Amino acid sequence: MGGRAFKDLDCPRMAPDVYIKVKSQVTIALRTIFTHVVVPTEMPEKTDYGDVDFLVAPSSGTIINKFDWKGTVDAIKNVLKTAHGRHGFLTPDCMYFAIAAPGNDEKYWIQIDVKVCFKPELFTWYTFEYNYASNSRIIGSMIKPLGFTIDLDGLHVRVEELETSNFPDSLIWVSKDPKDVLRMLGLDSRFITAGFTTKAESRLQTESIELR
Repeated sequence: MGGRAFKDLDCPRMAPDVYIKVKSQVTIALRTIFTHVVVPTEMPEKTDYGDVDFLVAPSSGTIINKFDWKGTVDAIKNVLKTAHGRHGFLTPDCMYFAIAAPGNDEKYWIQIDVKVCFKPELFTWYTFEYNYASNSRIIGSMIKPLGFTIDLDGLHVRVEELETSNFPDSLIWVSKDPKDVLRMLGLDSRFITAGFTTKAESRLQTESIELR
């Protein structure tokens, strides 16, 4: 199954060579608009892709309600040379676009998802969070029983006595530097260097937390 943001367009899953080509082309285009642009590291051994996910950030911080969504959507549609683009409805921090597949052999569309990080100072952390589909979801589930929490602000240690009565106050912020977090958790730096080549490698790393 391919992208689902445009029900009237044929957006099938794409082969790895097409994905790589589109990722490169769109990255160049988005860098004419945003200061920070990255494609979170994909899960290894994928045989096809449903869309291309981008994480971007403007040069200065803002908040979601003050961001120029219409102007930004129009600007991206212009650089991508497409008429298909919109702000997300259920995902208000995202924009969705569809571009024609490269080449002339097949006529279909490729969905481009653009997620906005509104705090440029957190862009590196957000990138770490979204690598390998969702580092935070994978690692976070493993470290929760150990008294740690990962969220969009970084790694926190939880004060057990406050968890049930006042969860926000139970969180003691530790770091938003991915290298420091991996070092403290005893995890491989390949989580931030796109170094895993198989699913088994990444799975073994997270499973090692449970053994401690």
